[in-house]
Amino acid sequence: MGQAVDVTVIGTQLDDNLHETVQTKGKGELYKKGETVYIMYDQRDEDSSQMVHHRIKLRGQTVELHRSGAGQQSRMMFEEGKSFTSSYVLSGMALALTMRTKRVDIIKDEQQWKILLEYELLLEGQHASNNRTEVRIEI
Repeated sequence: MGQAVDVTVIGTQLDDNLHETVQTKGKGELYKKGETVYIMYDQRDEDSSQMVHHRIKLRGQTVELHRSGAGQQSRMMFEEGKSFTSSYVLSGMALALTMRTKRVDIIKDEQQWKILLEYELLLEGQHASNNRTEVRIEI
């Protein structure tokens, strides 16, 4: 059994013409296995009202975000100065999603973890947006 946590995700799109912020919250659990930390939580999708499972995996300065449910599946991986490409499945169609990571900060203490990600998102090789994602995990 893991530690109970409250998870808040604040995502901001930083493009010149659009500066949009979305915030979501969920309750979940934090697990540690060796040098790896897992945070798992479920959240109801606003569009379909179906449950979406989220898993955050932290190992050193590498952050993986997994999302599955409500007809979609994605895996995003972030390591400062590196690019990662994975499939983004939406309604049965797979698209190539690339994250070019500019910044990864992981700050932790006994009561809270804060993960800050800044990255460029490319869809099928084309620039889609510049983004900042902040994940707050309160124990």
